[in-house]
Amino acid sequence: VFRAASGTPVLVIANKIDDPSQELLALEFHRLGLGDPLPLSGMHGHNTGDLLDEVVARLEESEAVRRHVTGDEAIRVAILGRPNVGKSTLFNRLTRSRAALVADFPGLTRDRHYGRARVGELPFLVVDTGGFEPVAKEGILYEMARQTRQAIAEADVVVFLVDARQGLTDQDRNIADLLRRSGRPIVLAA
Repeated sequence: VFRAASGTPVLVIANKIDDPSQELLALEFHRLGLGDPLPLSGMHGHNTGDLLDEVVARLEESEAVRRHVTGDEAIRVAILGRPNVGKSTLFNRLTRSRAALVADFPGLTRDRHYGRARVGELPFLVVDTGGFEPVAKEGILYEMARQTRQAIAEADVVVFLVDARQGLTDQDRNIADLLRRSGRPIVLAA
């Protein structure tokens, strides 16, 4: 298990790798020094099962799994990132549904959206969030950021989704800083 400087477990995933010939794009995220990135396509479902397997492996000794074993509740996984990086597409793949609306323009998802997923006998509650603008001070972007912060607070693990084709942006770095302070286990899905 790799850990960020804060001691939080980190798993690097490269999303939007929709064609096997694009898998080399994932290597850009290897330079983060957090381990080998796992290529993923939320749209086509490539490696989404492996993603959940990795989340389960990192959570085996966590409080979330202890709650599940004792029958208290499912593991809560929040998906977040800047606008239009594929959060709703990944949500639909993980929940095996079409519950989240998907479009090629940012801002469609504004509130938290919940769905159920399962790996073997282990249930998950997956939370889709709107595009995260952590520095927003007012208006709809502020309200969307507030919804995302609430999802982080409720989550047992956070999947931080970035666009592998665009690389890390300043907005991604702002989100990463906020997540480091949250103390939640993080899966970086690029």
